[in-house]
Amino acid sequence: MVSTRLGGSFRSSVLFIPFLISVQISIAAAGAGD
Repeated sequence: MVSTRLGGSFRSSVLFIPFLISVQISIAAAGAGD
């Protein structure tokens, strides 16, 4: 149970981190655009 939960958490982190980076890039791009 713990290993499955950890695996799911890791997988969601792997999916979430690139999303977070792309959001930061778009915010920075919007700031640079202004």
